[in-house]
Amino acid sequence: MQIEMLSKKELVNLVLKKHNDLMDRYTQEHNEIGRHEGEFVEEIEREKRERSARHERKEVLEEKKKLLLYQAEMIQKRMFEALLQAETGETKEKLVKIERKLEEKYVNLKKTKNQTRVEMFFDEIKKELRELPENDKISRALNLIEIKFDGITASETELQSLSSVKTDETTRESRREIRGIGERKQWLERRIDRHKEALAHWENEQKNEEG
Repeated sequence: MQIEMLSKKELVNLVLKKHNDLMDRYTQEHNEIGRHEGEFVEEIEREKRERSARHERKEVLEEKKKLLLYQAEMIQKRMFEALLQAETGETKEKLVKIERKLEEKYVNLKKTKNQTRVEMFFDEIKKELRELPENDKISRALNLIEIKFDGITASETELQSLSSVKTDETTRESRREIRGIGERKQWLERRIDRHKEALAHWENEQKNEEG
């Protein structure tokens, strides 16, 4: 069997094709994982924006809770001021005792961070308020106070929901992926550079053969 020998020009062309093919393959992979890297970076940035938005929302909700509690306390205070001006004797004494109890409960309410205890204080306050004489003004005031308490409960529920969101693991995973992609990109870049150098060398050899 006769073995056909390749000329130097043909060998150079084969070498050039091999380096071009490898460089194209590595470049394609480099571009593709670069797109994936961009997606992971965007994911981290998105989570960062969402975390910042949650933090800002939590601050708003904390302030809202304080404001609603202050408003409930002020409604109650004005209500008692009007009642005490209108009542005398035993009824007035009873009102004074109720107001003092409520003031103490508000003091404790402001100290606690436990939502179960907060709800307990709300129930105790509402129970004491139901001992007041019944009239339209008091009923409206009590209704407003309950609305403020409901707003505090709703804000706390949202706060707990925001606090339960866990993104740290997702962010860590994205960072691990980016590190892995970065290492692969560096390897590919080194390979691409070597093939570029080799191509330059063999293209010169090709010119020499043709010259």
